[in-house]
Amino acid sequence: MVIKAMQSHGENADVQDKGLKLCANISYHGKYLPVSDYQSLTSCKYSIERLSFPFVEHGGIQMTLNALSSHGKHAGVQQHGLNALKNLVCVEAHRRVVLDQMGLSVVITALKNHPRKQEVQEHGIGVLANLAAEGGMLYSNHVLLCIFCSNGIRLESTRFQMMEKGVLRLLESAQARYPPDSNVHAECMRFLQIFSG
Repeated sequence: MVIKAMQSHGENADVQDKGLKLCANISYHGKYLPVSDYQSLTSCKYSIERLSFPFVEHGGIQMTLNALSSHGKHAGVQQHGLNALKNLVCVEAHRRVVLDQMGLSVVITALKNHPRKQEVQEHGIGVLANLAAEGGMLYSNHVLLCIFCSNGIRLESTRFQMMEKGVLRLLESAQARYPPDSNVHAECMRFLQIFSG
């Protein structure tokens, strides 16, 4: 129902903003979840995929990317759309969908268009960190997940595209703009840890 409303009112930034906020909440995976063994990992991944699968199956990622592109100047659309993507790309299959639909460029554009909007920077950098992740740990809204990427070629290609598109300069600017104890700094540090790993 949310996706249909957003698709029917694609030109209305307020509808997109409220719909994306709801989508971000739907794709939110809960509070801190330590994943300590394979059994926990499997059930944790299953529940995340189960929660987000209907949204993705009905075109939710493409709709989110369209809203981000169409309403590039609306900070609320950018904040909530990036938050939804950050949560969704914790699932490897969703990362592939975002990358296949040119989501990396959309995220970078949002970061460039809203350098002074802390929530946009925080969630956008979080999306980049999750897109760059392979094997190891992903964090999304204080969730700890271990996701094992089976496509190392895509990962290297994604990291190369990030280098080409100036992501490290964007992070450097964000770190200079926000205080060291901000969530923006935390996401920058997480990105750098994943990216260099």
